[in-house]
Amino acid sequence: GKLISYGSHADVPLYKDMSGNIWMQTPYQGISSFKPEQRKFRSYQLDFLDQENEKIMAMIQDRDGVFWVGSNKGLYQLEIHQDLQLVVIPQVKAKISTHITSIYQDKNHVIWIGTKNGLYQYLPQQERLKKYLLSQKSLSRVPSGFENQIHDIYQDQSGIIWLAGEGLISIDDKSDNLEYYSIPVDQNPSNQNIIWGIQEDSFGTLWFPLMHR
Repeated sequence: GKLISYGSHADVPLYKDMSGNIWMQTPYQGISSFKPEQRKFRSYQLDFLDQENEKIMAMIQDRDGVFWVGSNKGLYQLEIHQDLQLVVIPQVKAKISTHITSIYQDKNHVIWIGTKNGLYQYLPQQERLKKYLLSQKSLSRVPSGFENQIHDIYQDQSGIIWLAGEGLISIDDKSDNLEYYSIPVDQNPSNQNIIWGIQEDSFGTLWFPLMHR
C-alpha cells in the first residue's frame, strides 16, 4: 500500500475512534484526525493547553462520543459539534489536575485513569470519581509506586482488567481479585522490565512491548 506521511513532527499517542478515524497530537498544541476512507486530515487547535509545557499523553472516545484527553497537566473532556468544531466541555465530570499516563473505558462503561498520583475510576452512572487504591488490595511483591506509573490499561476478552507498568497487575472486577506478575530481566528479580502497552490478538493472546529498566 501507499505510505502517507504527516510530516516529521507528529507525536504519539495514536488513537482510533468509534468511526475508524485516527487521532494524533501535532505540533503547536493541536490534534489531528485522519479519515481513512477519504484519506484526509483535519486539524484542531487546542488553545486551552499550555503552549510551552503541556503535552497530550492519552486519549479515548467514550461510548457517548465524548473525547477524554489526558495531558501532563490534567484531564479534559471534548466533544465535536455539528460544525465539526472540537469544543471543551466546561463542566468536567472527572476533574484531575495531574500528569495523566493512560485512559481506558471498560465494558461496564467505567473509565479508568492512570496518573502520576495514583489510579482513578470514573463511574458514569453515579457521576463519581474515586481513587482505586492498589495499596489496600493486599498485593504482595508489587513495586513501590506501581500505581503512579501505569503506562497502559486494557480489558481482555474475558473481562479481566490489566495494568501495565513495572510488571503487570490483573483485576477481576467481579471477584475483586488482583494478581501481580513480574517480568524480570535475565531472571534477575531485582531488575524488572517496564511494560509500555497491552494488545490482544484474535486468539485471546496478550502481547506486551517491554523496555529494560
